[in-house]
Amino acid sequence: MDVYRRRLDTLTSEGNLADGARRAEALEFQINLAAMHAERAALLALHNAQEINDETLSKLMREVDLSETALTTRGQVET
Repeated sequence: MDVYRRRLDTLTSEGNLADGARRAEALEFQINLAAMHAERAALLALHNAQEINDETLSKLMREVDLSETALTTRGQVET
């Protein structure tokens, strides 16, 4: 996250603010997707360690799926 924050700071401090804003938005999108992939991996690890059951895994994965759909759909609508 620190690497991404530094990148965002660099982008927003550059002369062309509109271009920097677009880059920052794209980077934020990538960060959110990476976080969702990490969340899925963590849920699978919990399930494999038998710390959560099938039903809990299914419900939580569904929430992540819905969040990802909302994120990717929002990106397509605004474009």
